[in-house]
Amino acid sequence: MRRPSPELLAMIAVTAALAIASGLLRQGCAVEAGWCPTDLRVMWFERGLYFGYPPYQSPVPGSISLEYPVLTGGLMWLLALPASSLLGFIWLSTIVLGLCAVAITAMLYPVAGRRTWLWAAAPSLAWYVSFNYDAFASMFAVAALALLAGRRPDTTSRNRLFAAAALLGFGGAAKLYPLLFLVPLLLWILFGAPRARLKLAAQTLGIAVGAFALVNLPVFAASPAGWLAPYQFQAARPIRVDTLSVWAVLSELPPAWANLISTAVTAIALIAVAIWSWHRGRRLGNYPLLPASLAMLAAYLVANKVYSPQYALWLLPVLVLVGIKASTVIAYLLLDTGLFWALQLAYNHTDQLMIVGVVSLVTFAVVRFCFTLAFGRQAMALE
Repeated sequence: MRRPSPELLAMIAVTAALAIASGLLRQGCAVEAGWCPTDLRVMWFERGLYFGYPPYQSPVPGSISLEYPVLTGGLMWLLALPASSLLGFIWLSTIVLGLCAVAITAMLYPVAGRRTWLWAAAPSLAWYVSFNYDAFASMFAVAALALLAGRRPDTTSRNRLFAAAALLGFGGAAKLYPLLFLVPLLLWILFGAPRARLKLAAQTLGIAVGAFALVNLPVFAASPAGWLAPYQFQAARPIRVDTLSVWAVLSELPPAWANLISTAVTAIALIAVAIWSWHRGRRLGNYPLLPASLAMLAAYLVANKVYSPQYALWLLPVLVLVGIKASTVIAYLLLDTGLFWALQLAYNHTDQLMIVGVVSLVTFAVVRFCFTLAFGRQAMALE
């Protein structure tokens, strides 16, 4: 068996250290009034994990029900069961999510080589590994893309294609965004010979849908209303300044109208990326799977009604895989660091610091929007 390279071992060690730092950053969660920069506090106290309630048993969105898809909600519940305190739950989560971050490092290295340091040593790991369960969903998305990186659809085995599709299906059961990558995957398969590969594309889609259903059907059968509650919660979620999206300018509109507008624009943006990627492939003579995946994700982040800070864990590995210039990624990481700390100041109870935090947060969010838009444009220009 081939031994891992010293550089990869160093990357894994740094990734693990940053994950531990993420847990240490939440030590204030042990005190009721302590500083606790994590969404897991809400999950513990307000979503029933403290009481050990099984998720998805309540039909009322936002009550004793987790607002995340089944695979993430189930993992949260399982890790909460042996925990006797919020801090214990955070540390158990940190261990598992830290392993997810390490797995991403290990999957990036064979494809991206030394560029993997942009993920493995990213300050964002300290800020967000213990913030929420986004590293878990990101692991599935990265695994799928890494399986197909540098390959051609006509020489890629069915098993590899189906494995990537299954990973995206499982990722969608953790958090819906990995399903975005199904569109470029199917276009990649069809490119060059749509009629001949239509059956293969349909089988690949079926595998992804089957994986998603395999996780979701048992919960749906037990409690259809409870299963649907997270999706209802997210669909009805109002657009506010703290959603950090461009649609905060619509926060004064009735929520139904604001949600409708943001959803329509998001759909149009994703369709536009799909059309662009196909035409781009025709010019290049080869469908650009990874650049199209990055453009699809960037379009979603820019147009969606929520752009949470921890979504950096979605974006960063794809930037590494695609090969976006290192200096640009480092600038984004510095921006993300400013965004995280501005968020902490914005929720500070000191009026002066709160004002500084809110102004800084809005500024960083606007700049992040521009960065994300630029990443999408860079992806469209890649050969």
